Amino acid sequence: MGEARRPILVTLVGVIYFIVGLIILAGAILYLYDGTWDSGLIELVIGIIYVLVGFGCFKGWSWIWVLAIIITVLYLILNVVNLVLNNFADWVSPLIIILISMFVIWYLFTPKVKRWFGY
Repeated sequence: MGEARRPILVTLVGVIYFIVGLIILAGAILYLYDGTWDSGLIELVIGIIYVLVGFGCFKGWSWIWVLAIIITVLYLILNVVNLVLNNFADWVSPLIIILISMFVIWYLFTPKVKRWFGY
């Protein structure tokens, strides 16, 4: 953790990751309760990762910066593929997610944010 004050948008990004992680965990619990173990366990792991990234944004852990970039890039790629495979039929939601993901990736590479995470 390179500086004393956390950048305000890092707080927002952390809250978003944390909330999304909780939503994914809720879905995982429903899958597991329904007996769909393969999907449930995968979502459980993904949900835990998202919650961990959200929490780590508040702490400024350097390895969380790397993990946040990896999962955001993967989510960006997933939405680009989804957009193309659906022949741009439902383009609004994936496009918004793509733009937000691109902003988050850009923001994570700004000097102030990198300093917060110790880079």
